[in-house]
Amino acid sequence: MNITIKATSTGFLVVFLSMYFLLLIGCGPAVVVGTAAGAYATMSDERPVESQLSDSTITLKVTSRLFEDPEIRSVNLDIDTYQGVVHLNGVMLSKEQIAKVIQLTGSVNGVRMINNNLQLKQ
Repeated sequence: MNITIKATSTGFLVVFLSMYFLLLIGCGPAVVVGTAAGAYATMSDERPVESQLSDSTITLKVTSRLFEDPEIRSVNLDIDTYQGVVHLNGVMLSKEQIAKVIQLTGSVNGVRMINNNLQLKQ
């Protein structure tokens, strides 16, 4: 099977590749919800396309790794990556969950640093 992509915008290509990867790992609803916001963010980002792709890949790998863990999968997390620094935001149920999210995130190739903004539920 050959796939040919002709894009007039690098932003389109980044969004397309992100959607393709999400569909491969079974996250179809995430593709539909995140496409418009992702397209705007990608097209307005001043970083080179290679850097955007690298950060997007890291974010997808972290998301996939966390989704594989049944305890973490049900938690609402916001994961963003900028120049290899992963920013984690959300509310966790226990200190153990926070530690596990940080450990799993750090195990992803390409993560240079973790900015932990995870909070413990009151």
